[in-house]
Parts: sequence; C-alpha cells; structure tokens
Amino acid sequence: MNKSFSKLHGQSLVSLIKKFVEVTKKNCDFGAGSGDLISLLLQNGYHAGAFEPSKNRCSDFPHAVLKHPHFLGFNTNTRYDCVLCFEVLEHIHNNNLDESLNTIQGMLKKDGILLGSVPYSENLEDNYCICPHCKAMFHKWQHMRSFTPEQIYQFLEHHNFTDIKILATKFTDSVFFVAKHNGVIRKGDSRENTV
Repeated sequence: MNKSFSKLHGQSLVSLIKKFVEVTKKNCDFGAGSGDLISLLLQNGYHAGAFEPSKNRCSDFPHAVLKHPHFLGFNTNTRYDCVLCFEVLEHIHNNNLDESLNTIQGMLKKDGILLGSVPYSENLEDNYCICPHCKAMFHKWQHMRSFTPEQIYQFLEHHNFTDIKILATKFTDSVFFVAKHNGVIRKGDSRENTV
C-alpha cells in the first residue's frame, strides 16, 4: 500500500499549489518518489519535471507521465519557476542537507519559489523501531530531524530564501512553507546541522 504524502493528499496539494503557482509556470517535484504528484500536476495543465535520486523510484513512474508532452523529465539543468518539496527535508542526512538546498536553489530561477512542507514538531522517538536482528534503532519512515515552524523559517532564511511564509492547512498538521529564491546560493556552511 502506497502511503506517500502525495498519494494521500495529492488533490489537496494541487489546490494549495494553485494558490501560489500559475498553471503556465514550470515546476519540479524535488523528491518526486513514484510520480504521484507530478501525475496530478500534468492532469491539471502544469508543466512539471522530477528530481528523484532513487533510480528504482523513477522506474515506477507511470508510463502516462513519462510520455506526457508537459513532463519535463528527470534533470536539474532546467530553471524552474517553482520547486515543490513536500515531506522531503526531514529525510535528508545532515551531511547532505546543505548540498540538497544548493541543488534546489540551482534549479530555481531568480525570484522562483520553493513550496513545501515538513512534519510539525515531530517527536522522532515516538516512531523509532528496533531491528530484531542487530538491535539498531531507526525511524520507521527514515526521518532524520524534526522542525518547528520557527526552525523551518530560520533554516530557509539561513539559506538565503526571502519572503518566507509559514502556513497551516486543514488537510494535515504538517508545517507548510513558501519562500522566494533571491539568486544567491550559500555554500560551505554547516550550521544546518543544528536544526
């Protein structure tokens, strides 16, 4: 059973995206999974590309998405008006977080927007599991960190995003955010490890 965030809340996410992104704009789903959100975006007239580091997940993309004339492919070479990042940042290891934000910024046009979400103030220990074989503890959804609204705001501000807005929605208790890329990419800073 697919319990991905986009699979569970896809129609609500598209309604949210429509409030911030005109249908004529180019979008990229960062951490696109198996393409559930992209499929809905294409059905709603958007042009959309995908960034998904797992080749196995990319191979799960529906054939209709891959052949759709508005599908922009799997690449970071296109400059997008909007990068979508729903329930992704909490999965990225500290060693890769700065690089991931640099990648997102490199994909955005100047004044492009980042629109995404993270779980709201999750107590990570509530979702820990223990491997019965090696006794290692791990988060059942592989979450690496938790964000409060203040932390996600500071995190985006630290990475040179501007016009940051923190949003609440009726369909989930995640923290939603929208922020503008000012064209400057912060490199070589490790303060992201403190969030």
